[in-house]
Amino acid sequence: MAPLEFQHIERQSHSKFALVEKNDDGDKIVFSAQQVRLYVYFDKNLRRMQKRIGYTPIGYHSFASEFNKEDLPYKFAYWDHASFHEPTITNLNTQSPPMSIFGIEEWECFAPNKAVRPGYKEVLSTEYGELCSMALDQARGATRGRRKAEVRKQEKKNAAAAAEHKKTGTLHFHSGPKNAGSSSRS
Repeated sequence: MAPLEFQHIERQSHSKFALVEKNDDGDKIVFSAQQVRLYVYFDKNLRRMQKRIGYTPIGYHSFASEFNKEDLPYKFAYWDHASFHEPTITNLNTQSPPMSIFGIEEWECFAPNKAVRPGYKEVLSTEYGELCSMALDQARGATRGRRKAEVRKQEKKNAAAAAEHKKTGTLHFHSGPKNAGSSSRS
């Protein structure tokens, strides 16, 4: 399912959402993709358990109440503390919002489960360390090789200059006669 366009929530980037309505201070309330992901999972747990879970993600009620204003079949369930009796869970008769409507991919969030960006492979941290070490060794070898080539080039240049000096008695890199063009003083 493609991500939906919302009236009360705007997507500011791949990893950031904001409520359209500003708070009392005139600031936008911003939510990370990880928070929205957590809200979706919290909603599912709340519906499954239908009792207090022992935690509520920060900002859940603000996000849920704004999202629930959308004209969608999906609604977030949340505790309604306005009742005179025991608080009740609202919106249990609606569908839980799927992550796909927000366009959030697992790899865009810090996730406790395995979440690997498409096109990448998961490696153990020890293997990753070994790969980094191998890459560093290869880079050092390439740098050493480049330095050796530069030294050999300079040695050849020096040898050619020494041979020229021995042959002509000068350190200049020209093939003209010795000290050509120099003026003599009287």
